[in-house]
Amino acid sequence: MKRICNLSTFTFLIIYLMIILVTSCKTEDPNKPKLPPLLTTSAITNITQNTANCGGTVISDNGLDVTARGVCWSLKPNPTINDSISKDSLGMGEFRSSISRLIDDTTYYVRAYATNTDGTAYGFQVTFKTLASVLPVLTTTVATDIAISTATSGGNITFNGGSAITARGVCWSTSQNPTILNDKTSDGVNTGTFTSNIDNLIAGTTYYLRAYATNKTGIGYGIQTTFKTQYIHGTVTDIDGNVYNTVIIGTQNWMTENLKTTKYKDGTTIPLVTDGTAWKALATGGYCLYNNAATYKSTYGALYNWYSVNTGILAPEGWHVSTNAEWSTLVANLGTSISVAKELTNSSGFNALRGGCRNYTGSFNYVGANGYWWSSNEYNTTNAWPRYLMSGYDNLFGYDYQKGSGYSVRCVKD
Repeated sequence: MKRICNLSTFTFLIIYLMIILVTSCKTEDPNKPKLPPLLTTSAITNITQNTANCGGTVISDNGLDVTARGVCWSLKPNPTINDSISKDSLGMGEFRSSISRLIDDTTYYVRAYATNTDGTAYGFQVTFKTLASVLPVLTTTVATDIAISTATSGGNITFNGGSAITARGVCWSTSQNPTILNDKTSDGVNTGTFTSNIDNLIAGTTYYLRAYATNKTGIGYGIQTTFKTQYIHGTVTDIDGNVYNTVIIGTQNWMTENLKTTKYKDGTTIPLVTDGTAWKALATGGYCLYNNAATYKSTYGALYNWYSVNTGILAPEGWHVSTNAEWSTLVANLGTSISVAKELTNSSGFNALRGGCRNYTGSFNYVGANGYWWSSNEYNTTNAWPRYLMSGYDNLFGYDYQKGSGYSVRCVKD
C-alpha cells in the first residue's frame, strides 16, 4: 500500500512538469491580427507664434484598454510617438491637446495617437503653420520721482510678439518720439513689468520718454509720455536784507520774486512817491507800492519807473535788471509748452507774480490779473521795453511804453 501511494505522487509530478513544459513552449499564433485602437485627428485651432490646439477621438479600443493617447508633431510628415508628443489621459472618446514650444512662421505636421496592448495607432495627418512674429506690445510707465537730474519710469510688456525678448528699457530725448539711438536704459529680457532708473538729465528740461522692447522681428515702443526735471533753486539778498528765492532755467539764474528794495545797491535811497501828480512829473528814479498799500509789498514787490532801472545799480550786487533779450531766452528755455504764461506762473518755478502797474499818469491797475516787468532796454527818449502777461492770454508780450510807468522788476545773475 505504501509503494502504491509513492508511485501516484511521482506520476502526478511528472504530469505537472509536462504541462509546464508544454505551456512554456507554446508560441503565439503568427496569423492572429493586431488590434490597436481606431481614432481620428481633430482640426488645428488657436494657432499662435508658439502654440496651437489639436486633439482627437478614440472611436474604438478593439476590446483592449487604451493606455496612452495624445498628439504627436514634427517638422516632417507622418510624426510618431518618437517625436514631440502630448499626453492626454486614457480611454475612449474625444480629447484635446495643447501643442507648445513651436517656432514662429513654421509648418508642422500633426497626428493623434492612441496605444493599447496590441500597439499604437495614428489618426490622419493634419498640417498648420505658426504665425509669424510681430513687434512686442508694451506700455510706458509715467515718470515719477522726478528730480533735478534723475527720474524713474519703466514699462509693461504684455505680449512678446511671438519670439523671445532680447532687450527692454526706456529711451528719452528732448525731441519727440525718442528711439534706442537716443539715451536709453537696459532692464532685462523678460516680459511683464520693469522699472527703469533715468539719470544724467538737465535741470528744468522737458523730456520725451518711451518704453521699448526688442525681439527677433524688431523694436516695439510704448506710447510717448513727457516729464520735466526740477529746477535748481537758491537765494539772493538785496541791500535792504530782503531774501529772494532764485531758479536756474537753462543757463540763466533768475529771481523768482519781484524786486522790493528801497535802496540802490550803493546805499542810496530810492524816492518813494505816493502822490499821482508827483509820480507823473518824475524824470528820475522812483518807486511806489500798489495803491500805496504796504500789504502788497510782501507778495508783489515794488513798482519802479524805468529811470530807476536805468541807473544800473537797482539790482543786488552780482545781479542786474533783466534785458529784453534775456526775457526772450527765458521763453526759449521753457521748451515747447503751448502756454508760456502757465510755465512762467507755475511749472517753471519762475513764479510770475502779477503785481499790476502804475500808469505814468499816476493811477494803479490790474494787480493779480496782469504782470508787467521792465527790461533794461530803452526804445527811444520817452519809451522803454517792458514784458507783460495778460489775464486770459498764453503769451508773454513785449512792447514799448512810457518810461514814467511803474512796473515790477526781475533780476538775473551776472
